[in-house]
Amino acid sequence: MAAFFVMMGVTGKKRGGGLNRDERDEMLESRAGGVTLAIILAYVYLLSIAPWAYFQDDGSVPAGWMWFFAYSTVFLGMIVHGILTLLLVAGKVDDGEG
Repeated sequence: MAAFFVMMGVTGKKRGGGLNRDERDEMLESRAGGVTLAIILAYVYLLSIAPWAYFQDDGSVPAGWMWFFAYSTVFLGMIVHGILTLLLVAGKVDDGEG
């Protein structure tokens, strides 16, 4: 019950105007998110195949690598998304508009 009220307090309607976001902001956020997802998918694929190929003779990848896979994926996702958003806003990367 307490979690419900905390969630409502955090996600409820904010006082004040907040940030003014328009369609361009939504498009840039969507584009950065899509490219980030593609990069993360490729990273996870390569990060999964490389240790498997290296440890193939042993039959399995040691569990000690799992923490590295998880944390590096989260870190890369946050960094790539932030950088892509900044580059799209600054106009350094083509945003796909004619």
